[in-house]
Amino acid sequence: MRAWIATQVTATGRAAAGGADRENPQAGAAICSREMARWGAATIVFAAGVLAVDVLAAGCGRFGFTPGDPAPVDAAAPDAAGPSPIHQYRLAGTYGDDDGGPALFPQGGSFDAGGYRFGMNQGLGLSSAMPVAVYTVDIKIALDVMMSWRKVLDFKGLKDDSGLYVHDAELAFVEDAGNQVFVSSPPLLTAATPFEVTLTRGTDGIVIGYLDRAMQFSILDSLGAGTFTDPNAFADFGVDDMPTSQMEASAGELREIRIWNVALSPAQITQL
Repeated sequence: MRAWIATQVTATGRAAAGGADRENPQAGAAICSREMARWGAATIVFAAGVLAVDVLAAGCGRFGFTPGDPAPVDAAAPDAAGPSPIHQYRLAGTYGDDDGGPALFPQGGSFDAGGYRFGMNQGLGLSSAMPVAVYTVDIKIALDVMMSWRKVLDFKGLKDDSGLYVHDAELAFVEDAGNQVFVSSPPLLTAATPFEVTLTRGTDGIVIGYLDRAMQFSILDSLGAGTFTDPNAFADFGVDDMPTSQMEASAGELREIRIWNVALSPAQITQL
């Protein structure tokens, strides 16, 4: 990965409106009845008035419909909460998953007060946990070196030079190493300073990258560079691939890894 020509892709946000029947409070009540255990309490606005939902401890709800002029509808509010991760690794002295899934395995590092401390190519591996093509992965990490290319996440069992990198203090997703196609953020990162990187890949193949929950780039992953197609969906964190002789890596510290089997929306990312 040398003498790159960057292909910059403009980041775009998305918004989706809710599907409740705002003209029919009874239909809305049925919808809320199904969802109230998840959301706790809500106010749903219809054209004819406001439906207030009060969730009881037993999991049942009271509904009260107030006729009148509707208040503005915040369609993003339910979306912002988002689903829970399917795997969560806090790295507080253990490699285990809070949700009982496969454990991470160390590749030469060890725990310290901040998390998992690793040398060059001594990051963490994970097998049989990553969704293959549609996912969100959130990584809290610090890298000691920001110069040149430093791999953060490898998707292909260390067999391919594509992946998620830090490049001269920029976050970069490399789609096609051979043809020098990648997308990157501005130079926002600082050596030995923790940052949070979030990567989503949707059903449409769009990969979106975030730094500290702010969107930085998006790109159509038409080649599947961001899919975990290696047997057992193997993932490597902080370890470089074999085609570059594992020279594009840095020592650092991993503090937390979370994984979802959906592509979270930008609104949901801000709530992580």
